[in-house]
Amino acid sequence: MIASGLPGKDMLDILMIEDEPNIAEAVRFILTRDGWAMTLHGDGEGAADHLVQAAQSAPTDRIGIGVIGCNGMGFSDLRSMMRRPEVDCIAICDVDRSVRERRHRDLEVDRPGTKRELYSDYRALLENDDIDAVIIGTPD
Repeated sequence: MIASGLPGKDMLDILMIEDEPNIAEAVRFILTRDGWAMTLHGDGEGAADHLVQAAQSAPTDRIGIGVIGCNGMGFSDLRSMMRRPEVDCIAICDVDRSVRERRHRDLEVDRPGTKRELYSDYRALLENDDIDAVIIGTPD
């Protein structure tokens, strides 16, 4: 799941990546019932396209992504999104230090030179004003 707060938005929108229809509809029901704006995509590439389109009026041509939980699907979704050259990971959070550091090394191979912050606490990541969208890839 991705929470994005792009320029011009008064609140965060929920951009959900979920390929299981039953899960997607259950989450959509709960979020919309509680007043959240939500968009659903079945894969990371579709979500990246959505973010790039939404960011057309942004002051920069880059979309900075943070990822919380990057051992499985969170990292897979991130990699799918990073197929777009405008999208880059600028923050990595995982409770497991070895996972955080491994994923940082993996991304350094793909996109060398990008400054990425590493976090063990998701709350600190969420305070980073440079992040445009957050992938929440924690286990079910």
